[in-house]
Amino acid sequence: MIKIADHIVDIGPHAGKNGGQIMLEGNYEDLLQSDTLTGKHMNNKTEIKAVVRKASSGLPVIQSSLHNLQNVRVSIPKDILTVVTGVAGSGKSTLINQVFLKENPDAIVIDQSAAHANVRSNSATYTGIMDTIRKLFGETNQVSPSLFSYNSKGACPECKGLGVVAMDLAFMEAIRTPCEVCRGKRFQEEVLQYKVADKSISDVLEMTVFESLDFFQLKKITKKLEAIAMLGLVILRWAIAEHAIRRGMSTVKTCQ
Repeated sequence: MIKIADHIVDIGPHAGKNGGQIMLEGNYEDLLQSDTLTGKHMNNKTEIKAVVRKASSGLPVIQSSLHNLQNVRVSIPKDILTVVTGVAGSGKSTLINQVFLKENPDAIVIDQSAAHANVRSNSATYTGIMDTIRKLFGETNQVSPSLFSYNSKGACPECKGLGVVAMDLAFMEAIRTPCEVCRGKRFQEEVLQYKVADKSISDVLEMTVFESLDFFQLKKITKKLEAIAMLGLVILRWAIAEHAIRRGMSTVKTCQ
């Protein structure tokens, strides 16, 4: 798409607060001659691997005739990348999503379905990092970890830990404004007095993945942070509501 475009506007140089600048405006040849990240990427020549990985074993599908499948017998190799291809309606989804998963229940599924969460969910709760953060604040300050939960007694009583207050309007979508009591921080003021390395729970949740890598020293957290960073989500903030970045959460599924 970039190559055949008549006009290209390249924005950068990086993501989040380090982006927002027009790095280039021109055609494809201009892009190739530029020093932008996109230009460098388009100039890279992908090399085909000379050595192919070998599978350690296979996960079998034995004689299935479900839907369009006709007495299918196949083995899906482990430890390598396998692609299942075919025309629409040939049985690809049936083979993998129904038959293969039924015969291999320990297989982990990462699909394109939307993340399911409640109104208080955010990046931290979805990834499971919130549990470790709560425990860290609890142990450091010698209080109950549950105090740092959005649906506990530590939550702001005005917005009930949502950080926003909704005003229902007849025949129109509700208007959400930051809670005036907690100023969108979702916790009571006394909870925000508890600190870890001079940071409150709200300060930590406002961090990006990149900032968190410098802050946290717990291997339990940093291992998952590194996995998220490898997916290119270094600017993901923990406090962002899950529904606001639902597509990004689909990417995070791969490091769950």
